[in-house]
Amino acid sequence: MNSVISDRPDIRVAKRGRPESHAWDHFTKESLGSGHYSAKCHYCATSWSKGRPETLKAHLALYCSQVPLNIKAEYMEMLAVGNTSVNRQQQSNSNDSSTELDINQTDKIDQALVRFLSVVRFRFLQWIILIF
Repeated sequence: MNSVISDRPDIRVAKRGRPESHAWDHFTKESLGSGHYSAKCHYCATSWSKGRPETLKAHLALYCSQVPLNIKAEYMEMLAVGNTSVNRQQQSNSNDSSTELDINQTDKIDQALVRFLSVVRFRFLQWIILIF
């Protein structure tokens, strides 16, 4: 696979390996070598010694208190859609149809739903205010 270079600033340079997640747009990253980076949130300054895209997405969707609502909603939707497809794949691969969630998983799901519904309610109220 050859590297592709573009003159357009809105197109990322293709590199070997996986494409860079857009979640990194919201984090400062410092190279640790061998393709790994530390991460620091632009909004709340939370940092990770080794940033992983899925962890960064979850932070933006569920844990960052200072991220703009439109970004939070975008990443909540990404997590919801991604988790649904992963769950379906796991269910189709599993012979046991009575898979149960432990209490920690249930709590995390409840917290994510509350946060998501809060964002949706806030956006709905903004829309109502704009109409009237």
